[in-house]
Amino acid sequence: GDRPRGLAGPRHDSPIPVRVYLFASGELYRRYQPSGAVKGFYQGGADANHIVLLASGAETRRVAFHEYAHLVLNHSSARLPQWLEEGIAEFYSTLEFRSGNLIVGRPVASHLAALRALPWLDAAALSAVRRGSPALDEATRAGIFYAQSWALVHMLNFSERYRNGLPRFAALLADGEPLPEAFQKGFGRSLEDALEDLRAYVKLGRWATADFPFDAADASPLVAAPLTGEDLDSALLALELELGLWDVSEQTLHRLARNRRGGADVETARAKLAMTRGDFTAARRHFEAAIASGGLQASAYFEYAMLLRDTGEDPARSLQLLERAVELNPNHAEAHFLLGQYASSRGRLEEAVQHFERAAQILPRQSSFWHALALACHKTQRSEPALRAARRALEAAATEQEAEMARAALDLVRRPSEEPAVFRPEVVTPKAWFPPQGDRRAEGVLEEILCQGRQALLRVRSSEGSLLLRVENPDKVVLRNSSALSFEFSCGLQPRRPVLVEYLAAAGPAGGAQGTVTAIELR
Repeated sequence: GDRPRGLAGPRHDSPIPVRVYLFASGELYRRYQPSGAVKGFYQGGADANHIVLLASGAETRRVAFHEYAHLVLNHSSARLPQWLEEGIAEFYSTLEFRSGNLIVGRPVASHLAALRALPWLDAAALSAVRRGSPALDEATRAGIFYAQSWALVHMLNFSERYRNGLPRFAALLADGEPLPEAFQKGFGRSLEDALEDLRAYVKLGRWATADFPFDAADASPLVAAPLTGEDLDSALLALELELGLWDVSEQTLHRLARNRRGGADVETARAKLAMTRGDFTAARRHFEAAIASGGLQASAYFEYAMLLRDTGEDPARSLQLLERAVELNPNHAEAHFLLGQYASSRGRLEEAVQHFERAAQILPRQSSFWHALALACHKTQRSEPALRAARRALEAAATEQEAEMARAALDLVRRPSEEPAVFRPEVVTPKAWFPPQGDRRAEGVLEEILCQGRQALLRVRSSEGSLLLRVENPDKVVLRNSSALSFEFSCGLQPRRPVLVEYLAAAGPAGGAQGTVTAIELR
């Protein structure tokens, strides 16, 4: 039969390893499950991806394939509408191995029952479901949502009317086209029309499948073993640190340390937990011990580099650690991103583009990676790649702040014939400390400036997180502690300049900006 058309992008070499945890004990599994209903979940990581499952009889295999589909999509596709994301995961959840073939497309009995018994969601309701939506916590609405999503993906893959349009639909979504327009252009019909066609498709009840030749010798090696004692604690500690379960991690680390005083994994865990307490001196000591003991975890080198960077210590050592991280794990996306920032801040734009491209290839759903790539391509006069990257940044935006940054990048790169704008606030050197004109202050690091004509957006990283602040009129921004008579900020990523920013907090929604800058003090 006809084969399904994929929405995933090209594979990249050296995929990140996958670690699957299968819990026989519901009590132990409940320590980690994100909500009471799920029998499995996927957690991404820099050194390894984690799939966590509760042994649940015949359903275990289907849940495992469902979560693995999410893992593959996270590393290979643009951000997808929730119905499409879950529909694809359910579509591949019934994957079957038989006589040297993979069989795709088998129906899900519970979904067929739901489609017969429950009222369907219309196109607006289906499209409105997001990750974490209340609808997914209601058994009835969640049941019909997953059932409709699965059936719709099945129809898009196998129906003669729709299957040839799926690659174009995927490409349009990847370019940042809004869902309604992408669906109409890809299939020549609206989502509302498709749901009407789906009723007839379900009523017909002919659930086609596709066979793919599969040679087990081509698959990555699989190592499976029951874990007890020290091995169990070591595996659980890695999962707990990835999930940010710091209290649980402390308990597991204590048990593990009783049996083994040191070792790279123990020292790395001690370092990460020390960072959560703000004890940077202890964190440095434990990171150095992990490295000295021959640790080969790229995340240890990366986290140590982040610590040195954020505390402003030893930039050369931080760079060395980042380079070592990508040697150990060529698919460490965040390390590539920071190396790209470092290269960009020193004018090595070609090198920056390569690192940003690699980061975005590994994790294509990270808006900040595409945003950085768009600016680097713009600076090297690559107008088309810059425009594509800016569109991908907007498509991948998970917050209004990211969307605002992406829209500003789009505005910038759509002016390819112009030199990149420069933000030049007038320097005002006060004779005494003026009363602050803003009502709030943020002390941290200026990471990026996005220029929007005469206006600009500043991204400042402080102890409370990331702030996005608007400069409405550069001439009225007070710049303190500048050593020159004039000072110039260039658009784009900044060399992590320590600053104290005064600003007027936004009274309400302000297009993603949290306030308006009144003064900047260079530290």
